Amino acid sequence: MRLAVVFSGAVFILVLLLWGGLYFYKKSLVNQVSDLKKQQAEVFDSQDKELAAKIVDFENGSALVQGLLKNHVYSSNLFARLEDLTLPNVQWQTFSFSKTDNHISARGFSSDYSGLAKQILALQGGGFYNLSVGDISLDKTGGVAFQIVFNFDPKILQKHE
Repeated sequence: MRLAVVFSGAVFILVLLLWGGLYFYKKSLVNQVSDLKKQQAEVFDSQDKELAAKIVDFENGSALVQGLLKNHVYSSNLFARLEDLTLPNVQWQTFSFSKTDNHISARGFSSDYSGLAKQILALQGGGFYNLSVGDISLDKTGGVAFQIVFNFDPKILQKHE
């Protein structure tokens, strides 16, 4: 009987040790799972933060590009307008423009005075204003050289859709 009590006590202690070992093993696994969840959350949070930062950078860059495009000077529009209004008997020899004061200065050549007068009227009718013609001279063939200065609407330099 004594042996049965000792054996029962030993089995009981062994069961308690096994139960304690399983309890602590379970607690260890739960802690590991919890740590892994925290690490996963940190990784996803950092990825989300990186993604959010990229989105903000993209939005700022997009706003910058939109601002640049809005303020971009499309001088080709001005040249196209001037080309449309230039008469066949008039040639432009030099040309400069200033965006800051919407000012064009050009030196040209016309076949005659009548062509120069028609060119002035064409420019005025085409939306250019404050025309000032000077430095007019005749060459040996009867052609007319001239200097012209005028202003233009700054909307010409903007993109038209």
